[in-house]
Amino acid sequence: MADDWQPGDLAMCIKTSHPAFEFPSTTLTLGKIYTVNRIGRPVDWLGGERALGLVEHAPRRADHGWPESLFCKIRSHTPDAEDAEIIRLLTGAPMEVPAHA
Repeated sequence: MADDWQPGDLAMCIKTSHPAFEFPSTTLTLGKIYTVNRIGRPVDWLGGERALGLVEHAPRRADHGWPESLFCKIRSHTPDAEDAEIIRLLTGAPMEVPAHA
């Protein structure tokens, strides 16, 4: 819920149920990535959460959306040396070391 959501952000669905819903959503798919197109103000009926508008699911009303706690923000990541080492350890690949003369 503390994510700094912006239009264009990618949001992965991590839950389909919310206390404001009578039943779990059958519209959202767990693990699916959605694109945020609108971030609403905190609303009472969502327990003070902001409602996210999604490109893939237009809300019935302009002031409605999906509770932000149903999603986690997908952040970009540039692979680094630590990532390479973890992949090497997971795959069992030999470590590359420079040859000495």
